[in-house]
Amino acid sequence: MVAELVTEVNDGTTSFSEWRWHGHRPDGTPYAIRGVILNGLRDDGLIRWARLYAEPVEEGGLNIVEATQAMVAGSG
Repeated sequence: MVAELVTEVNDGTTSFSEWRWHGHRPDGTPYAIRGVILNGLRDDGLIRWARLYAEPVEEGGLNIVEATQAMVAGSG
């Protein structure tokens, strides 16, 4: 597995980072996951709390406009 930090923003109390994980499963099939991690930081910069949100990357699915329209219409 490879973990890549895409971007990170830190205001001293909260850190927001976007990640990409990819690799191959034990059977050799590839996978790709993207997500974000939110961290609450202590005064010394160490992590106080964390939230991880991640989803598999869908290849060949709806684009962002189509996915949003489907959600609004109630079919997504």
